[in-house]
Amino acid sequence: MELFSAMQVVDGKTAYKDFYWIYGWFFLYLDRALFQVFGLEMIYIRYGVLIAATLASCVSYLVARSLLPPVSAFFVALFAFAFFVGNFHMSGHMYSILGAAAFLGFLLLYCRSENAGWLAVSALAGGFVFINQPGEVGLLTFIGGTAFLFLWAGLNQNRWAPVFVFLIAALFFAALGYAYFAYQASPQSLIPQIFPQSSGTEMSPEKYFSRPLPEILPFQIIDAQSAGDMKTALNQYLVQNFKFWIVIFSLLVAAGWLGKNWRDRNSISDYPRVALFFIFAGLLPAKFLVTLAATNPQYLFLLPNLILLAYFLRKVATSHLKKGLGLAVAVLFLFYFVYPVWAYGKLYRSQGVSLDLKYSRGIVVTPYERDFYRGALSYIDDSISPNDPIVIASELNSFLYVFSGRRNIFAENYVAFQKTSFAVSRQGMATLPKAMTDDLENKLIERIERENIRLLFLPAVYLTESNLARSPFLRYVSQNWKKVREFGDTGKMTAVDSWLNLFLFERS
Repeated sequence: MELFSAMQVVDGKTAYKDFYWIYGWFFLYLDRALFQVFGLEMIYIRYGVLIAATLASCVSYLVARSLLPPVSAFFVALFAFAFFVGNFHMSGHMYSILGAAAFLGFLLLYCRSENAGWLAVSALAGGFVFINQPGEVGLLTFIGGTAFLFLWAGLNQNRWAPVFVFLIAALFFAALGYAYFAYQASPQSLIPQIFPQSSGTEMSPEKYFSRPLPEILPFQIIDAQSAGDMKTALNQYLVQNFKFWIVIFSLLVAAGWLGKNWRDRNSISDYPRVALFFIFAGLLPAKFLVTLAATNPQYLFLLPNLILLAYFLRKVATSHLKKGLGLAVAVLFLFYFVYPVWAYGKLYRSQGVSLDLKYSRGIVVTPYERDFYRGALSYIDDSISPNDPIVIASELNSFLYVFSGRRNIFAENYVAFQKTSFAVSRQGMATLPKAMTDDLENKLIERIERENIRLLFLPAVYLTESNLARSPFLRYVSQNWKKVREFGDTGKMTAVDSWLNLFLFERS
């Protein structure tokens, strides 16, 4: 998605105006700059993410040092990024984390010096978050900063000037960041894209708190039938439930401590810093909390939560507890750092091959992924002319458009298939009325007919009986198109090859 959209920017198109885009603009235009300097290759997006992650981890360590000694701060920063499972081609997430960590750091510097200049710089860092992730992440960053400064004013003889300095700077940088795009696309078009909560691509409020609470311990391990099942159960627990309870416990402990020491708040030097981390420990994972761990557990930035847990555990730790904590840290370190390096290193050392396709210099993949793309591309080249477009009826993977160089007739709206009744990524999101999804799918059909598409790719995971029963689009495909090939043998798929299984249809 990022690569395809960045390529549209390279071609002279404008985000939000010429194509739908629900993220910030900064990393798209950074990608364009990298491509113009070094050449159009995917690897440069990955280099950008790697540099941002390195900087963000260093800044996170410095932020953690405000309450923790060096060793504790090191492991807190380390695990903050271990719990964040990003994507090399979704760099806006990593750039926004860099901005959020810097934002916290500058607020801490203001607490130490009370120099209003640090507030302006923190607002600039918040603006950097906003131009990468303008939705809830960017907004909550500014809301958290404002809430903390109101508390700070109360702790310092009701001095409200810093609050106004921050708010003015924050509004200025946020508005400045999107002024050009508001002019190009119009505010009426821009705002629904950068705040997509009402667009049908986010979980709707009526589904908040609709799930049972995540299990506090990995009880599924008890029912595991094999070592592989145990590993899967443990991994699912650590990716989702474990993070949820880290958030809950850090908030409860910090809230109790802040409440207990409220009367003595002016005499406790750590009080403002604990309050700052408490505010962001609740705000940054807010959507994860209200959906009871249903949404995007991989994109959580738990630095404030981990700082609070480490801070309070150090306060109560006995010698025996310290040994237990050391063992827990060692186990988590092995699981999150040693094991992945060993497992993925072993996989790619034994099976890794060069993808060797357009824009993929330096990219190593599994033989399954290479054969998947080469097989599909070979069929496309043999079946239609270079000027004929194709359709990949999926919200999951658009790389075939990039590698084949074929026109995407839905290029202006990459979430077109995300709002369909059969979209996998819609699980847990807003329930759209059937009349709305039927109308959308009928428009997709009309567009395909109008463009006289000859080849249509459809993920195998979509073709279930329940989806066919409710989806006009899938019924249209089954009745008017003939399935001729399957690309991706699921029996040979590895853990890193998810979603690489497509059916190819030609007109009947």
